[in-house]
Amino acid sequence: MSLRKLTYSIMVVSLAVLIAFTTGCTPEYEVEVQANPEEDGEIEGEGTYTEGE
Repeated sequence: MSLRKLTYSIMVVSLAVLIAFTTGCTPEYEVEVQANPEEDGEIEGEGTYTEGE
């Protein structure tokens, strides 16, 4: 295998690993909501959200 093909192969594999790693690492946030005082109504939106959602 020539040095050029080896370098190209390493770059392609590295890029694929980088893409797989970064797409699988999206931060998630758990949101908990509570009315204060509790008798004043209902609040929606509690749950787990990904960044930007």
